[in-house]
Amino acid sequence: MNFKALRKLLELKMRFFFRDPAATFFTLALPLLLLVVFGAIMGNKPGPNGFGYLDHELPSLVAIVIATIAWMGIPIEISQEIEKNILRLFKTTPLGPYYFLTDIVANSLIAVGGFVILLLIGGLFYGLKMGNLLAMAFTFMLVVVALFSTGYLIAVAPTSRAAQAIGQTTFFVNLFLSGATFPREIMPNGLQLFSDLLPLTHAVNLLKGAWLKEGLAFPSLIYLICLTALVVGFGLRGRKINALTHPAY
Repeated sequence: MNFKALRKLLELKMRFFFRDPAATFFTLALPLLLLVVFGAIMGNKPGPNGFGYLDHELPSLVAIVIATIAWMGIPIEISQEIEKNILRLFKTTPLGPYYFLTDIVANSLIAVGGFVILLLIGGLFYGLKMGNLLAMAFTFMLVVVALFSTGYLIAVAPTSRAAQAIGQTTFFVNLFLSGATFPREIMPNGLQLFSDLLPLTHAVNLLKGAWLKEGLAFPSLIYLICLTALVVGFGLRGRKINALTHPAY
């Protein structure tokens, strides 16, 4: 493994991300804008459990950051690189399949950056109460792995347009029906049952339980672990993924 080449590629990927206004806005600016709007309207007065409205919303906004990268960023970027044969070219270099490691690290760093920005702005301007950082770090990594794995699977759709359409549909359905933006309690019973099937619902449940010191939501924990195992297992059997990641394929 050529660590110097990987580091250079990581720097290049981060530079490309910040040069893309749409990616930067939807990934970093939009969740921050929602934080500001919620803070201006609802404030953050502590409730009976010591946490205010924004304290309860922070995990949802963090989940939105991760979901934006997973379903709006990864499928578009990787599918376009597949169509342009960029990944096949990387396969012939010393980087080989480790290219994907760089991509995962870059996207993970962006997700962490989004979380830190929300935490800093929320703390400075709205008195955000600090939750359980250790538990949040564990659940954050689990959610990143689970949602990113689905994004990479979507990226191997037959065309980049198909990958983009599937990714965007997945994102918006999860965004509006998972409880990340609108409370699930106001939804009809049928939509609530459908919401239980969505990955972002369980990501929000898990992050909220960790941040608000309510303990791990074990049904959501099991759901995300099983989802990751299924997606990775299915992906490893795919001929298209094997062709991109195995030099001898």
